[in-house]
Amino acid sequence: NQVSLQVINQGPTLEPDQQQIFTAMITDRTIWDEKPHLGLGLYIVRSILEHHGGTIEVRNLNNDGVAFTAHLPTAD
Repeated sequence: NQVSLQVINQGPTLEPDQQQIFTAMITDRTIWDEKPHLGLGLYIVRSILEHHGGTIEVRNLNNDGVAFTAHLPTAD
């Protein structure tokens, strides 16, 4: 009894300890540009999901991207 949403980000894969990217102020960017990056986006996503009883997971896609899957319980 849940709904899931998967987002695929094509590009570089993540390091083996993938769960650290859901921590505040963490980034895995290998290319930096002039735009500021605080490393808060995935932390905020995880916090919102957990507040509503959900979870999020991440996995590499055969060296060609990353898949993020969010799960939320449905209302009874």
